[in-house]
Amino acid sequence: MKRHRDGLAKIHKVLSELMRIKGSSPCLVGDEVSLADLYLAPIFKYIATAPHLEEYTSLPGVDEWWSRASARTT
Repeated sequence: MKRHRDGLAKIHKVLSELMRIKGSSPCLVGDEVSLADLYLAPIFKYIATAPHLEEYTSLPGVDEWWSRASARTT
């Protein structure tokens, strides 16, 4: 259980930092989709299948970013 909690805490920390760097931009590195968004999207899709999705999407900026990223068709 400790490893699980530690892993969740690390995900929380990384997502918080990414959203801090993203700031008010719609994408991770500005106004246009970048390699950073394309890299994180499939990782977050996996996270989205976990029972902790709401914990992460409640972080500032994550839900908005994920909504845009997951709506992309390519």
